[in-house]
Amino acid sequence: VGGISQLPLLKQYLLLYSSISLPKLAGLLETDEGALRTALAALKKNNHCLQWDGGRYMTSGSFTSVADIDFYIDVDPASGNELVIVSDNITTRHQAELLSRHILKFQEIVRDLEMPPKLAVDKAQATY
Repeated sequence: VGGISQLPLLKQYLLLYSSISLPKLAGLLETDEGALRTALAALKKNNHCLQWDGGRYMTSGSFTSVADIDFYIDVDPASGNELVIVSDNITTRHQAELLSRHILKFQEIVRDLEMPPKLAVDKAQATY
């Protein structure tokens, strides 16, 4: 339970850095490297969910990232230290879909505003 409570703080540190050494991140979180590896694995697991592919079974699909960041651990060739490398994971597809929906909605509003107002003519008045 103690490691899970540090996940939001760990995520905030990962948002600050594009890469950070494992010992430095462990020092910032005031924990050892083994506990940090466990917390990183828990954060990675919590940031993925099963996306249904429309198949027959509800459990059919693939795991996709739902986080705004993604990270991996690699070895720095110069120093030999292990680095946590952070990459932004915001998908532009979702942003493009959202933007296109807003553009279409805006175009509909502009079209409705440019149309002349419809006059409500009563049939009784039209017979005169």
